[in-house]
Amino acid sequence: MDTLIQESKITNVASSNIKIAFNTKLTTLWETMEFNRFGLVPMLVVIVAALGGIAGAFAIQESPVILAIVVFSTGLSEALILAVAPMRIITIAASLSVLISLLTIIL
Repeated sequence: MDTLIQESKITNVASSNIKIAFNTKLTTLWETMEFNRFGLVPMLVVIVAALGGIAGAFAIQESPVILAIVVFSTGLSEALILAVAPMRIITIAASLSVLISLLTIIL
């Protein structure tokens, strides 16, 4: 009986160490991105704006609603960059904008 209790304690400790290690690596990633902001922002601006423009050209042929979605996602990413928002938020918004633009171009 004591052995089962000991095993469950060991498992809980091991899983909490994994969560801490994952959070540490993720925190390190966001800190590195924040440190390299002035190198990442120009790349994100070019990628988001270029894909947004191309997707807008495709979206105008489909419907105004699709065009509005593409413009909103691209504009939101650019506005967050101009507002000097945290890089985590900028990266998430830029990723969503690129995804929406690529889906518009492909579909």
